[in-house]
Amino acid sequence: MIHYKLFSFVILEYFLYLCIIKLNIIIMEKMIKTFGRTELALQYFPKLCPEAAWHKLRQWITLNPVLSHLRDLRRRTFTPAEVQLIYAQLGEP
Repeated sequence: MIHYKLFSFVILEYFLYLCIIKLNIIIMEKMIKTFGRTELALQYFPKLCPEAAWHKLRQWITLNPVLSHLRDLRRRTFTPAEVQLIYAQLGEP
């Protein structure tokens, strides 16, 4: 009887370990990173050339009241917080 309980515990522990690994993989895939503006634009418009994709994304950002402050940035990257805001407003690409 004791061996059966120990075996059940080991199986349960292994199952939980696999669940944690799978959850970590899912979290890592969903992690939002810093994106270059053209890199992000190409995710939304993959069939356009990089410059046209950026101009179109910039137009969408300008027209969205929540995102309009991002058009005045003088850098070529979006921080993870800015990317998350863009995803929340425009949807994920």
